[in-house]
Amino acid sequence: MKLKTLLSLLFVTPVLLNAQLANSIQDPVIETPQYSVFISTTGSDALSGDSLNPVATFIGALNKLDSLTEGLVGDVYTEVVFFSGTYGFAASQPANRYTKDGRNINVSVRGLKGARLDGSSLTQGGGDAMISLKGHNISVKNISIDYAPANGINFGYKYNGTYIYSHDVLVENVSVKQTGGHGVIGGMGKMNSNGTGFLNFSERFLFRNCEVTESVNHNDLNASSWGSAIKFLYVKHGRVENCLVYNNAGEGIDLDYCDYIALNHNTVYDNRANIYLDKAENCLLYNNLLYFDKRQSTGILLSTEAISVLVKDYFVRNVFIYNNVILNTASPIGYWQGTVGGFQTTTFANVHISHNTIIGKPYTTSGVYNFAYEKGPFGGAPSNITFSNLSFKNNIVSVHPDSLVRPMIMSPIDPQPALSYGYNVWSQNPVRAYNVSTDTISSGLPYTCLPSALNTLVPQVGTNDAFMFSVPGIAYINTDMHDSLRVSPETNAGAFERETTIVSSILQTTKSKLGLAIYPNPVTNVIQLKNVGEEGHYQIVDMQGKVHQNGIFQGGKVYVYSLKNGLYLLRVKPRAGASLTAKFNKTSSNL
Repeated sequence: MKLKTLLSLLFVTPVLLNAQLANSIQDPVIETPQYSVFISTTGSDALSGDSLNPVATFIGALNKLDSLTEGLVGDVYTEVVFFSGTYGFAASQPANRYTKDGRNINVSVRGLKGARLDGSSLTQGGGDAMISLKGHNISVKNISIDYAPANGINFGYKYNGTYIYSHDVLVENVSVKQTGGHGVIGGMGKMNSNGTGFLNFSERFLFRNCEVTESVNHNDLNASSWGSAIKFLYVKHGRVENCLVYNNAGEGIDLDYCDYIALNHNTVYDNRANIYLDKAENCLLYNNLLYFDKRQSTGILLSTEAISVLVKDYFVRNVFIYNNVILNTASPIGYWQGTVGGFQTTTFANVHISHNTIIGKPYTTSGVYNFAYEKGPFGGAPSNITFSNLSFKNNIVSVHPDSLVRPMIMSPIDPQPALSYGYNVWSQNPVRAYNVSTDTISSGLPYTCLPSALNTLVPQVGTNDAFMFSVPGIAYINTDMHDSLRVSPETNAGAFERETTIVSSILQTTKSKLGLAIYPNPVTNVIQLKNVGEEGHYQIVDMQGKVHQNGIFQGGKVYVYSLKNGLYLLRVKPRAGASLTAKFNKTSSNL
């Protein structure tokens, strides 16, 4: 990047920069398949491969696609469709089956309900995957992957000087469980000839509505090295949205040398680190729920790990982290200089952390907001690390006093260079980075919170008074974690807006169309949700507008055991799609 451009970015206001990022991240363009081949557990590779005469193997499907596209030139777009059933082979497209006789055969993979790939009987190398595709403008949809010996899904090809760059890729409604390597990995880079940087980012990846669990050395939680459940590697323009990522032995979501990325509306818990930004620029992290239940680790970690002795400069730059809820993490948010040499440089610039609700932390020696780097020889930051324009504002932070043996904000030097802060609400004095003129100390904040009880964190007059803090809003954050409009010109600290705004949004929805299908109705204990997926947020209010429940639904169910009898409105925000509302009647059981 030219020096003039870099300097101009450093002085762009957060409002303009965030708006530019939100409008600049590009979604993939997916082509409609021109040819389809079907696979069935009862098929035969001797058949034609249409829906009435399916083949039996992925290699058989590729052979049919070769025949169907013979004589064409340039890019052709195809798909392989798996009928319901369990398949004991990988859907892997070799490089020599992608480019052939003047054409590129771009293959999408789609499963019909109940399609599953099982790799328990396979042996694979470290770079292999249960679904491995080489093309572009393609998708992987509606399929489950279990017991992959290596990766679950990957794209592109890099071997022995041959590079195939996949771009414009959609992964949607995919489940990946128990892998030896990465769960889902997109992107691939190539160093230029002098080794000082990279050519050809892989561009436009969207991972949406996916579940990844027990991946990455799933049988070895103490492995000395590990991969990631969801990883972007040298990706420009990518998004991870509405995904459920949990119980993985590596990072939950990892960005490695990426540019223009959004991570939003994900639920990520019990991973080695829930979200890891390693050499990432122009990123938005918002409306995510991050927590730990069975282990102690980091919520969000920003870092620069050197990838080559020949690459000199590393950046975490232009990053916005807002409207996230971070619960019960050993180290909620941290910076780490990473493993860089003395002649290499690290830059942290334009990193803004705002409107997050951070509750609970087990007993550890780390703080809530951490900086980890070596001091320079004269006591300041080392000469090869630069901080500029960092902010921590409008957050709610609460931990039990017994969980801290050091300040809430930790840094090798105090004050931390380039850090501004204000309008935060703390359960106790953070010692460092405390703005006496704008910050608030509130002993009424809860020390812990279960993910199922997010309603206890929503500001409500008379019930959750501890969260009723009205502070000047951040100009570019117009909605809260539940996508409700914030009050202007003032808004609450933390990820949630006031009760009145949530109620107004729900009641406003009912004036047009409710749209949510539920059963039974009336209900006694459990509401079953139709056609909204397995995971998302929900809110329940009575007809006077009072919020009674507000949390996460899982398994397509909302539990209403504790509600009194009466008429209510239920609004759900699934991981995919817009919010929907239904009216229901709560009654007592006849048992």
